[in-house]
Amino acid sequence: MIKEIKECEFKEVTKEGFCIVDVYGVHCGPCKSLAQTLEAIDFDYPFMNIYKLCADESKDFCKEHKIMGVPVLFFMLNGEIKERKVGAIQADQIMEIASKYLYE
Repeated sequence: MIKEIKECEFKEVTKEGFCIVDVYGVHCGPCKSLAQTLEAIDFDYPFMNIYKLCADESKDFCKEHKIMGVPVLFFMLNGEIKERKVGAIQADQIMEIASKYLYE
């Protein structure tokens, strides 16, 4: 299940293991497309932790992480951002990146 988080929860939920964080905008078309892709991945891989963080409600977070546009995906392992992808990327690209970190 994909969980919506607030910027104050970011460090806590990403501190252990692998996860993907989707930073999105409410009125962003590519964000909606990416959300559908992530829902399909979540259905196929329910053990993978996927979080959504609304950029519109997380101005400090976006400034800190130099987010100029959405969507942005963070691929994280034990609290560290391993990779960052901007734009609505395809499921196979997401899984290719995730597979590098899932089993570390």
